[in-house]
Amino acid sequence: VTYIYRFLLVLLLMGTSDRSYADEWLDPVDDKDYIPKEVHVGNLVIIEGCKGEWCFRFCDKAMMVSIHYLPDGSAGEYWFKVFGKGWEESPSKKPIGLKTTKPFTLYSDLQGPNPSARYSAGFIVKPIEQKIVIRNRGNYLIQEIITENHPLQAGDTIDTPIDVGEGYIMVRANNRWIILPDFSDRDSCLRTGVCDDLKLKVVREAKVETWVKVEVDGVIGYTPEDGFLSQCGG
Repeated sequence: VTYIYRFLLVLLLMGTSDRSYADEWLDPVDDKDYIPKEVHVGNLVIIEGCKGEWCFRFCDKAMMVSIHYLPDGSAGEYWFKVFGKGWEESPSKKPIGLKTTKPFTLYSDLQGPNPSARYSAGFIVKPIEQKIVIRNRGNYLIQEIITENHPLQAGDTIDTPIDVGEGYIMVRANNRWIILPDFSDRDSCLRTGVCDDLKLKVVREAKVETWVKVEVDGVIGYTPEDGFLSQCGG
């Protein structure tokens, strides 16, 4: 089973079972494949691979491409499905080109980032892999817990919020990773400190970005994941 599907299975179990909050802590041994693999590049922290529910899927008007990740966070295979030809997907060891729907900028690195070229809509882009870029982990002090049986308590601090889809986020708390639900309005919660089941003091706002490593006309670079391709359906 590929890394991404194992991770989605965790989310599915969380949403459909009677798991307690305590079960949502990620164990360093049992859940080692789900704990983010951090790589330090200059002053950045980069998480290899994909942590969101659908963030591994890319579409244009003709097909959908899914990146299947290995446990170390690297891309393993690229599966593609041509629209209008059933639901069967086919594997590829090489990245697959998709036609962009919006203009986009290619950056030579993630550190600056430094722009290298600007492309108009209609160029063919090959998504290679995704990288979650942590420019600032942030710092949030829990002031009040509203929900009963919450694993955290007032006075705890959390940082490095990562959206993993379906209203869940993954954060570091007390040097451990935990998955928390009820963050459907994550951006507002982490900006104002007013959340569904707890209240936060925003000591320092986090800056966590999702980028895509791509190939365009034989050139490898990076571009933000913010709509340069079509939205994939359900």
